Amino acid sequence: MILKTAYIPLSDVECFTKTTIDIPETVQNLTKKKDIMKLAQDQFVPLCTSWNYEDWDEYDYSRIKNLQFRETQDARRKRGENAVHKECLQCPNFLKHVS
Repeated sequence: MILKTAYIPLSDVECFTKTTIDIPETVQNLTKKKDIMKLAQDQFVPLCTSWNYEDWDEYDYSRIKNLQFRETQDARRKRGENAVHKECLQCPNFLKHVS
């Protein structure tokens, strides 16, 4: 496992989750393998054990009052709800068809 600071363009972000990673020092200061492994065990392993883990839930945007953001968020939510109810998801060979 390699931990380092990475800068991600905002245009590449699909959603914000409830996940908060608590790193006691900056990643650059974690030079001891023991410290890095402890961080991985405490912070990353629980998160990666399942997609059903509660921290994968999307951040609650209700506190954001910007009208343009709210309209974009509402349209995004409607598209998501529409996608979930498509008949193609019921197909037993769905993954084969997609790949």
